[in-house]
Amino acid sequence: MESMKVNKEILSRVNKLWPKIFNGIAANAEARIELINLFNEIYDGNYKINTTCTSCLNACYTGIRRVWEENNYTNDGDKVVSYADKRKRNN
Repeated sequence: MESMKVNKEILSRVNKLWPKIFNGIAANAEARIELINLFNEIYDGNYKINTTCTSCLNACYTGIRRVWEENNYTNDGDKVVSYADKRKRNN
């Protein structure tokens, strides 16, 4: 899969949002709205900010998680291990 390159402003917004959504559930309505707005901006999506469609919200979460994983590193300088990589190793 190709690495996702985003500008610093977008990455800063993703990093601020991540603690509010890291477990797959938005902490509040503002976090959900920011999740959808960021996804639409990065991927040129068209999701409405008031959607309650779980499939749509999951697509937004997965897209933002991908950006976060590809642009963040551990304290040792290693890339963050993605959930997809963990699943591949466990199978």
